[in-house]
Amino acid sequence: MSDQPPKPNWQRGLWIAAILGVALCAWLATRDRAAFFPAYLIAFVYWFGISLGALLLGLVHGLTGGRWGEPIAAPVAAAARTMPLLAILFLPVAMNLDALYAWAGNLRPAAVALSESAMGKQAAVKQPESKAPESKAAAPAAMPHGINRRYLNPSAFCIRTAIYFALWTFFAFAGTRRPSSAATAPGAPRSRLPVAGWGLALCGATGTLAAVDWMMSLDAPWYSTIYGVLVVIGQCLLALSLLILMTLSRNPPGRVDLVLSRDRLHDLGNLMLTLVMLWAYMGFSQYLLIWAGNLPDENTWYIARSHHGWSWAPGVMIAFHFALPFALLLSREMKRRTTMMAAIAFAMMFFRWLDLTWLVMPVFQPSPLPSLAHQAVAMLAVGSLWLIGFSLQMPPTRPSGKFMQPGNPASSIHGV
Repeated sequence: MSDQPPKPNWQRGLWIAAILGVALCAWLATRDRAAFFPAYLIAFVYWFGISLGALLLGLVHGLTGGRWGEPIAAPVAAAARTMPLLAILFLPVAMNLDALYAWAGNLRPAAVALSESAMGKQAAVKQPESKAPESKAAAPAAMPHGINRRYLNPSAFCIRTAIYFALWTFFAFAGTRRPSSAATAPGAPRSRLPVAGWGLALCGATGTLAAVDWMMSLDAPWYSTIYGVLVVIGQCLLALSLLILMTLSRNPPGRVDLVLSRDRLHDLGNLMLTLVMLWAYMGFSQYLLIWAGNLPDENTWYIARSHHGWSWAPGVMIAFHFALPFALLLSREMKRRTTMMAAIAFAMMFFRWLDLTWLVMPVFQPSPLPSLAHQAVAMLAVGSLWLIGFSLQMPPTRPSGKFMQPGNPASSIHGV
């Protein structure tokens, strides 16, 4: 009970930040839609990724059991149940598709221009000599070649997104429900297994489709069959990082292992190591296939993200999103140190934002610097609202009830 009085002040600060952030977002959106909404999309996908990643982790634990998921059960459910709020926060994107997507009327397909300039300016120089006036007049109205208009159109896009959020919201409440004492008794039927199994399959599949719709279609008609899986793995890694930080912060002073013991921290460290390796494997596989194919229509995506102001980003992410955390998480001692795991989790949250920026922003900007102010405002608004929704879903007491105690029979199912 000692930690309850400061909570209203914390929430009050979030409300102030949210109001300020929303006001600044409204001002920036009316001032320059083309510059603001790419930043808003990154902020939305970042915080949405925490909710979807937490939902998938919760469904995995509901399907398999195990002690590793018990300390993070409460924040997992709270994060997943912010889906209705995220559906509302998606409305600015749905109402401004023409400011983001070429297939919806966006007149700034900057990634194509960047890739052409990176490969050489010969073609760009020759075209204005032959018919410069006509090309400039016709380009804004032209739909990029190769886009499937039956799939990529505003109506189908919004319908699919509504279906995604309906499924995610259903499984967020049905698949993360805490079992009762009767359900956790020895020999009791585990009714959560069918829900978690179906939820994991459907939420995982729709998560990859949402990544294709919201992010990959920015570069349409470019496509990659690995892209959606790569994004979802990153979302699970992002969610796990925040869950570790939040669970560690719930330990009272002097009791660093009360809520999250060192054994369970070690388990979560192993899970983080797995996700780091999966993210690197999927990212390298996508690059290797495109490099081996060496097709101009596919190369342009990487060329736009490895030249101009983005040339430094791939090396930084290889070093600090994969190599360094991989080396640290191989050590058993490192995974049992709360300060080290907190530092790794915090770093992973930062580099997940950098990765999302690298995926989205080169379509619109030749450098990340012009978008930083817009991104800061959008992250403030969306993040504050998300944290408010998260705090409202969190239980008022610490997760020290029967279900969380080591002596509970349910805690021994598939223990690690």
